[in-house]
Amino acid sequence: MNTANRKLNTENFLNSYIIRQKLSEVSGYDENENVSVDLDGVNFETNPFDTKVACGQIRLLSDVQEIVYVAVLREINAETFLIMPFSHYDFPATDREFKTDFDGGMYLNTLQTWNAKLVKLEFLKRSWLIGHLPNTDCKNALEFYDKKPLNKQLEERTGLPALSSDDIINKYLHEETLRIENKYLADEGVQDVANSSMLNRAKQLLFRYDFPSIFEKLKPQVLFDSSSVISSFAAGTPSSDFCLSLAAASIPQNISIRCKISKFTGTINIEYSPRKKYLNIIIFDASDEDLSTDLDGMSIIDESGNLLGVIEKGKCFIKGLENFNGRIAIQKQDGSVVIFKTNKNNS
Repeated sequence: MNTANRKLNTENFLNSYIIRQKLSEVSGYDENENVSVDLDGVNFETNPFDTKVACGQIRLLSDVQEIVYVAVLREINAETFLIMPFSHYDFPATDREFKTDFDGGMYLNTLQTWNAKLVKLEFLKRSWLIGHLPNTDCKNALEFYDKKPLNKQLEERTGLPALSSDDIINKYLHEETLRIENKYLADEGVQDVANSSMLNRAKQLLFRYDFPSIFEKLKPQVLFDSSSVISSFAAGTPSSDFCLSLAAASIPQNISIRCKISKFTGTINIEYSPRKKYLNIIIFDASDEDLSTDLDGMSIIDESGNLLGVIEKGKCFIKGLENFNGRIAIQKQDGSVVIFKTNKNNS
């Protein structure tokens, strides 16, 4: 596979990112403050929100602290839509971003397929319609989201895969994750995250399933004997999800978990690698020896409803899981969700 174009895309992104960071250091320019949506300065009589939401629209969000354009890609139901943000950079940073055929100028050239989210209709009604994404770009974006094989031409418009050692790329991914969630995890140093108005607003507007974490029944010494976790609690970090993901990431060995789901007589083995950031899910039949294909075609989703992988031939391998908190579930073809029930003797 020719990776020259993809390598050039990532190099161009890195050059732009580093220049912008240097600009911030030298001049005090802060994009988060200087490029923002100030609702206090908006004349809603002349610039009202566009409340008729439809797939294919490009919208400027208002319930965030910076300028964020998103493409509306899929109507999940009458109250829920799939959106995908545009990057603030002209070139894709990783293999999970792609440069669109549509060239909308500043902040409207690259889609972040990894940052797609299900949001409530109320969220999108508080935004402005600024244009429409061509059907080809919508189709390409959904191919990423649905994890379909990419054609060569589309693949060449992506960047290179991010490595765990890519500090700049990972810093960028973390910053971009927080854009739409409106500082969902809160800035470093904010202790009382649970009472943050930003967090409460994000919970109201962003789609969330209430999944239990597959880590919750692990033996305490397996999960919480980590010095980093202890120091985290000592510092007053209140988020249980944050502690779960931090604890799991602190364990040197892989974590193996055996699960059941309702109306299925077999067993589901889940292996998580904290270092390599992957999940390996294997479905066994009632004998606990042979693979079962009874769940083939069903999806593994996270608490935001994002598709992580599809079960095929009794297996599902998911990679690239950063800050994984264990909140996953199975989604059937009809859209219904099945929760994992973990055993108490996992280790």
